[in-house]
Amino acid sequence: MFVVSKKLAYLPPKFLRSISTDILRIGSVTRAVTPRINNDQSLIPIFYYEKNLFPPSFVRHLEWLMKKDKLGQDALFVGPPGPTRRHLILAYLELTRKPYQYLQLTRDTTDSDIKQRREIQNKTALFINQAAVNAAIYGHTLVLDGLEKTERNVLPILNNLLENREMNLDNGQFLVSTQRFDELLKLYTKEQLDKLNFIRVHEDFRVIALTLPPLSDYKGNSLDPPLRSRFQLRDIGNEPLTFTEYTNLLKTLHPNIDNQFLEQLLSLASLINSTDLETLKLIHFPFDRLDQSVRLAELIPNVTLADCLHRIYPYEILYKNSKESIQAIQHMFKKLTIKQQIENSSKKIISINRNETQAIVDYEMNKKQYQITVSAHNTSSPIIPPTFIKTPYHDQLLSDLMLSHAIGDICLIGPKGCGKSLIIDQFASLLNYPIEYFVLYKDLSARELLQQRITNENGDTLWQNTPLIEAAIHGRLLVLDGIHRLNNDTLVSLQRIIQDRELFLPDGTRLLRHDRYDNLKNPNKNIRRIHPSFRIIALAEPPSNTNPGSNESSSIKSSSEQNWLNAETLNLFLYHQMRSLNLAEERQIIYSLLSCSNQSIPAIDHLLQFVHELRNSPETQLKTVARSLSTRNVLRIAKHLKNNSSNYHTQLRDQLIRQTSAPFLPRLVQDAFYEALNKSGLEKNQETISSNINWKQSTTDNKQLKSS
Repeated sequence: MFVVSKKLAYLPPKFLRSISTDILRIGSVTRAVTPRINNDQSLIPIFYYEKNLFPPSFVRHLEWLMKKDKLGQDALFVGPPGPTRRHLILAYLELTRKPYQYLQLTRDTTDSDIKQRREIQNKTALFINQAAVNAAIYGHTLVLDGLEKTERNVLPILNNLLENREMNLDNGQFLVSTQRFDELLKLYTKEQLDKLNFIRVHEDFRVIALTLPPLSDYKGNSLDPPLRSRFQLRDIGNEPLTFTEYTNLLKTLHPNIDNQFLEQLLSLASLINSTDLETLKLIHFPFDRLDQSVRLAELIPNVTLADCLHRIYPYEILYKNSKESIQAIQHMFKKLTIKQQIENSSKKIISINRNETQAIVDYEMNKKQYQITVSAHNTSSPIIPPTFIKTPYHDQLLSDLMLSHAIGDICLIGPKGCGKSLIIDQFASLLNYPIEYFVLYKDLSARELLQQRITNENGDTLWQNTPLIEAAIHGRLLVLDGIHRLNNDTLVSLQRIIQDRELFLPDGTRLLRHDRYDNLKNPNKNIRRIHPSFRIIALAEPPSNTNPGSNESSSIKSSSEQNWLNAETLNLFLYHQMRSLNLAEERQIIYSLLSCSNQSIPAIDHLLQFVHELRNSPETQLKTVARSLSTRNVLRIAKHLKNNSSNYHTQLRDQLIRQTSAPFLPRLVQDAFYEALNKSGLEKNQETISSNINWKQSTTDNKQLKSS
């Protein structure tokens, strides 16, 4: 976000020693900058530095970084979550014209991801250099993002490379420091050293690492002391931007925004991160996302501040089970005279006019019309819309999603079976977006999010793109279904593709944002262009933790599913909450899909009433059963009841028991469910008992036949 400077400058040409060398000055430090001529030029960051928008405190960070670079020292940036630390480093590398290798560290990172990976080509095993080795040989800067996320026994393999610039490689080669290699050249020839498999480490090789502060608010492993001692540390969290610097920066980026809006926005963010409220353990407010709220207010001037805040800091979801935290934030709203609740404003999409990669949306809010530009797809064949029954609530939600789509990527949070996938299908059809679905699971690694390793018929190893990469290249709408199931660091590994639209892939390919790719003069075949229409929508269930700041564990779900919405993931998406259908809405949808909107069927009304009693029940056992009675399953039962309406009590009870697999539920849950059936007038009779026994017996027999 903040990668621009007004105090960074190149000295005038009269001070230059040669035509091809410039002198860069940051603060009081100067250094020579030589442009790259070979293929390394494509690895130099671009468009991270923008003039006249760099706060003075950030200039001091870059000045410190240049001092360490001149001394030949490796650096470690410590700071709160967000892209600021990374953007500072990439802005410095852009100014100094230094190519870089980027390595996102996770719990799945191994030594083969750092040094060399073995591949099989033409039935021969080959060792392919990875980020650390390539950076050492060619003099690139190695950026290690997320030191706290790796296992403690992984990164120590870099200790010798950091301290002595030496490393043993798996293919028998040996990296030798610049000084020692040059001394050996005085005694031996280059050919003799090559036969010994000695490789010279480039003198420009540097390592810059990123990590989070060792606080209880952030998850991670403690750093290995020998590894930590090899870096020069800079805590950018100790010197954050001041209130005035934030105000001036946002005002420069968005000159038409109201001053009162900025003051209230920054005041609330500062209060949430205040040290006076440490006992509440509030999740760190994502300051790097303030720009998203201001952009939203600039698009729609009459949008409320509460509406903007809920998209970047959904506190009602974060602290659902913590009344004390919600009351504290509500008190902040009241103190700053901010309306606590989002107004029931009328939002409506009037029309959508699509062109090649964009669409002009005529948007109405509170009887005022606006035009917003959003990303769209230029596919020749129109996307067939799904069977979608409109309700006022879903129309409002689609309007909110369209507004967030104009700004960034979206995360839709809602309980299981509330219709998240269907409304995304409807949203995509409005903009003619082809969808790439990526269903996520718990054990998915960060590497498998990007590419999966396969073998061909000859036994050679290949890398196959996942739906994420295919969507990025072809400009489709990527739907990440179930991000709450991923481990925290696996989800955070997507930060570069989300925040920067840039990515290094396991097979050596690099994805670049469309404008950065278009700026390259001669891009090589290993660089792919990210389509400007590419967007991400993530689907998730609400976090179930009792207190976001606590370390309590649950026996029902893993800690990653409980606390997936945290300080790091808040920097990724614009968040929207989708509730379950109420009785009237679900009745309207069921009757419309059954083509009997003008009549009332007692069996279906009884079904809907019973299902909503289960969903709203305070008993945990009944809520467990209600999870299997989603709208899709209720529709399945309703179709059966429509065709068999006579003596529906017995049939309804039988269908509910079959749909919930009641005979196989735990005894306490089963008893509570049967009691709820009896209370609702669906008492059991002899016919129902015999049918249940026969169904259970037939199911058991089928399992025995399959096993035999």
